[in-house]
Amino acid sequence: MAAFESPDTSHKDIFPLGQPFKSLYAIHALREYLSTRRLKNSMMHTSTQEAEASDHSRSDQQDAVMKAMALLVAAICDPAVIDQCSNRDMRLQLGLELVENFVQLLKGLFKCRL
Repeated sequence: MAAFESPDTSHKDIFPLGQPFKSLYAIHALREYLSTRRLKNSMMHTSTQEAEASDHSRSDQQDAVMKAMALLVAAICDPAVIDQCSNRDMRLQLGLELVENFVQLLKGLFKCRL
């Protein structure tokens, strides 16, 4: 989880080349990380009614989502992430999971803007 928060973490740190199972687990961990951050920020927002705390938690959540999106986009754009998988089925599965999670983040952002 600390890797997701570090600004120095690259997509290759999260999605290691040639290790599709670790990459698929990293996608799961990324979803859990965002869910935990959302829950934490929601709890902070309900426990305090101060506008400043609300703005901070919203900014904190946005930073986490933007970092997740940056990691996913970098992995999708880097052909080596998928091409170095050992077989075709794993390449397809990893590519699908990366794109699907990116789309879900976009849908979440779109809902927040409405």
